[in-house]
Amino acid sequence: MRLSVAFALALWALPAAAEQVDCEAALSTADMLSCADAALNEADTRLEALQGEVAALLQVAEADMSPGLRDGTVQLEKAQEAFLIYRDAACRVEGWPMRGGSGEPLLVYGCMLQMTLQRIADLEAFLEIMRDY
Repeated sequence: MRLSVAFALALWALPAAAEQVDCEAALSTADMLSCADAALNEADTRLEALQGEVAALLQVAEADMSPGLRDGTVQLEKAQEAFLIYRDAACRVEGWPMRGGSGEPLLVYGCMLQMTLQRIADLEAFLEIMRDY
């Protein structure tokens, strides 16, 4: 999973990115990192909110189940913890082609953002299934 030039440009152009940095015109590594960090923080915030939405629907769905079957929220929490551990470790590996260089964090942030956006999409799809449940 390499960070494509198009993906990198999209990452840096996010309007909600770093304060006082024009992410559409970011040229310095520091500005690019600031924008990447802001984009990842925004995605992490969305992921956390979505986890809360899914947990709430699981609790409603479990209300009529016997106590031994009511572990959806616990399993969701375990899955999210495992996802974050995996994402962070896998993305540190993604940064190795630029190990020690100023571009390494950009590869890592790009990977983390891409994986987080995919997890958001997965949870949104699950949320739709749960709403129909």
